[in-house]
Amino acid sequence: MSKGRPPVFETPSDMWAAFKQYETETKANPRLVRVFVGWAKRPEWLRKQVPLTFSGFEVWLWQNGKGRDLGNYMRQKCAHHEQFEDVLKRIRICCHADMLEGAMVGIYDARIVARLLSL
Repeated sequence: MSKGRPPVFETPSDMWAAFKQYETETKANPRLVRVFVGWAKRPEWLRKQVPLTFSGFEVWLWQNGKGRDLGNYMRQKCAHHEQFEDVLKRIRICCHADMLEGAMVGIYDARIVARLLSL
């Protein structure tokens, strides 16, 4: 008989699949930002790409009913969680790479990305 609720992810592959789904949905749904163009300040809507973040992934999981957060997996609270160390590292690296590359080509604000990556 098991204690507590069942795990959100049975295998690291399940977590990776959830991350790839988060990535696909995030990149397919840019944010709309209102900008004012020209000397007449004509309002227009500009599509802005959303960066991948670990926090964003956790929020996406919560909003899609796939768990509340990944804290137990990161703290490796039980033997089941220990197998997720590599996939969690891969997810963090993917998020950092997306933010860094986006900042380098001017999609994201480089100052904010530098602050986030230094944490």
